Amino acid sequence: MTEESKAATGQGGAPLHLLFIDDHALLRDTLAAWLAARGLDVTCADSLSTASGLPGRPDLVLLDLRLRDLTLPEGICKLRSVFGPVPVLLTAGAHDAETAESARDAGVTAILGKALPPAAVLDEILRHAPGRPAGDVVLSPREQEVLAGLARGQSNKEIARALDLREVTVKLHMQRLSRKLGARNRTHAALLARDLGLV
Repeated sequence: MTEESKAATGQGGAPLHLLFIDDHALLRDTLAAWLAARGLDVTCADSLSTASGLPGRPDLVLLDLRLRDLTLPEGICKLRSVFGPVPVLLTAGAHDAETAESARDAGVTAILGKALPPAAVLDEILRHAPGRPAGDVVLSPREQEVLAGLARGQSNKEIARALDLREVTVKLHMQRLSRKLGARNRTHAALLARDLGLV
């Protein structure tokens, strides 16, 4: 089992149950298959109406902002009337400040850009999944190495040279580390990593 697969479990070791609602079948099914391969239990639906008729209760909902039958805040209220106070992550290609405010008012947990790579989507799902112990951060071996360099005060260029990586690759690792740690910047990431015993 990979570290990502281990992370994609809830309390008691059961897989996290994700309800993925998107009417773009190719995007939805491709991402759903990728997430399922990493340990999530994924149920797909192409509309709010279809999703509302599904049995069981998901741990988290991934919801397309541009869904044909979605309006805010009514759509989120409808979901929660069926499934309870489940975290909802909206996916959006683009959105304005008014839409973001409506989403926040509706109790949406976060808005994810549709351009995010699958690994970043998984990070966000795990970050917001209920029942995840505080400080339960799972890093890949390469992320551990990058974090160690950060904790030593090395620049991205120095870390890249030490690990025989391109600087842009180190920057991508830094972005993922910051998301996983909930860090505002490099200094904050290093402090959080020390507090969590990761370095």
